[in-house]
Amino acid sequence: MSGNQHILGRFLRPISLASVEKPWRLGLLGGTFDPVHFGHLILAQSACEEFALDGVLFIPTAFPFYKSRHTLTDAETRYEMLSLAVISDNRFETSRIEIDRETPCYTIDTLNLLDQACAGKAEFYLIVGADSFKDLPKWKRANEIAQKATVLYGCRPGTDDSQTDQVAHAALFKAYAIGQPRLEISSSALRLRAALGLSARYYTPDTVAAYITKHHLYQSGVDCDRLYKTLHDIVHQRLSTERYTHTVNVVQTASNLASQYGVDIPQARLAALLHDWDKDQPLTELVTAANRFGIEVSVRPEKLLHAQTGAAVLGDLYPELPAEVIQAISRHTTGAINMTDLDMVIYVADMIEPGRSKGDMAALRSQAGRLPLTLLFQNALQSTIQYLDDNQHDVHPDSQAALQSIKARNSCT
Repeated sequence: MSGNQHILGRFLRPISLASVEKPWRLGLLGGTFDPVHFGHLILAQSACEEFALDGVLFIPTAFPFYKSRHTLTDAETRYEMLSLAVISDNRFETSRIEIDRETPCYTIDTLNLLDQACAGKAEFYLIVGADSFKDLPKWKRANEIAQKATVLYGCRPGTDDSQTDQVAHAALFKAYAIGQPRLEISSSALRLRAALGLSARYYTPDTVAAYITKHHLYQSGVDCDRLYKTLHDIVHQRLSTERYTHTVNVVQTASNLASQYGVDIPQARLAALLHDWDKDQPLTELVTAANRFGIEVSVRPEKLLHAQTGAAVLGDLYPELPAEVIQAISRHTTGAINMTDLDMVIYVADMIEPGRSKGDMAALRSQAGRLPLTLLFQNALQSTIQYLDDNQHDVHPDSQAALQSIKARNSCT
């Protein structure tokens, strides 16, 4: 079971001490957790108490398979909030099993990976909400899920438990309702409160509420518009004439792409304005900044490093910048696994803005708005890697990983 710390965390040791004959009773609660709230925690606690679970493993998904109605916050941010929420309760732990994978992860895949990590010394109890439970028969390889795990389902206020029991019987799931207090709390309500400038306190642990406030998460576009106006002249003075012209083109292209793909336009404009913050800085200064912020200096730093140092410097200088904007800036040269919609918009806009002439830009520009954003990003990334290969340049490992990740993501849609 060695090497599974990132999967099982503090549960690794007690599970390793369990036996196949007397396995650890492990609850599994997955979701986007954008953000985590007391409803999630009370559901987990109720499952622990009612079904004598030894612990509950919270599993944030890298990206959902269903169509999200909002731009999902990046996985690392959601993982950090979740870790803050559960750190004080030894019955709870957060797993990186899905967010560290470079390919989409279905529930049955996660169960199989966990079974392997636990070496058969754990019994799995899949904890789901009532809405998810009703859809369980439609999940990939649902019959295998039924064999791997007992299902524990919570009920939203007004849910008819008899109907969900009928679904369980029809799908042959071994399933039980959790008798937890029914709270009217949702992640969407917390995001709305944050967008309106209201506190998340009493909806989520204080540590999470403070994190949301500190990192300006879920804020409305009004603040991004204000920041854009504040920082525009600073960017203009900081960049060379040629670089500033490029930046203006990227801002316009990013705005168009954001409009076409339903991405927050003020965030896209702000990220585009700032994406080349460090581009005109000497390499020696970039390396100094990288060392200061603990950034690895690897492939072609003279071309790529400015994205990560620029994001780090901007986050330090302007802590009010949204985390989503900082991340999009840091990823605009190499890409990364689990790219958000904003990340992809900035990457593509930087590549296809009107002033760019390297590679087959005409084809990519013609695809904007016609292809799904994930496929447009895949094509742009493939074009970049092909250009580097043709010119005998090294390809950054993050770009290779990003390509495999987005290919797998597109193959599932």
